[in-house]
Amino acid sequence: MYKLITATIPFALLAACSTTPQQEKPIGMANPASVYCAEVGGKTIIKKTPEGEAGYCQLPSGEVVDEWDFYRKHLAQK
Repeated sequence: MYKLITATIPFALLAACSTTPQQEKPIGMANPASVYCAEVGGKTIIKKTPEGEAGYCQLPSGEVVDEWDFYRKHLAQK
């Protein structure tokens, strides 16, 4: 009985030390320029350039504009 208990204790201690992996929480903040594009009925388009990625908004009329320029223009009108 003693051997069984002494053999079991190390395994119990190791099991107690194990951790449950935690899931990453999303940041939860959307790009305001993309949100505004969608609010006016547009569609966000991401284009890759040598400098990185750029976001554009395709408006319902078919016109494609820079997302942030379009968003800032709207803010200036308020």
